[in-house]
Order: sequence, then C-alpha cells, then structure tokens
Amino acid sequence: MGVGIKIRRLREERKMSQDELADLLGIAQTSISNIQYRKQQNNTRLSFNG
Repeated sequence: MGVGIKIRRLREERKMSQDELADLLGIAQTSISNIQYRKQQNNTRLSFNG
C-alpha cells in the first residue's frame, strides 16, 4: 500500500477533509491531494497520533 493511500485512509477514518489535514500540517491542500494521488514526490514525514 502506498503512502498516499495510507494518508487518505487515516484521514477518512478521522473524518478529516484534505483542507483540515493541510491546516494541521501547515501545508497547502493541493499538496495533500498531490500526495494522495501520487502527483508529486514528497519527503515530508507525517505522523498521526490517534
């Protein structure tokens, strides 16, 4: 399973929009979309504490 799929799954489990996740991480919503749909390489480490 790719990183984008994992991010989307975790985000949806927490009932978060891409906008909400982007705000939480301090990045643009388009970056979240691009990561989820593999449109860009990303070296950012993301951590979800549940």
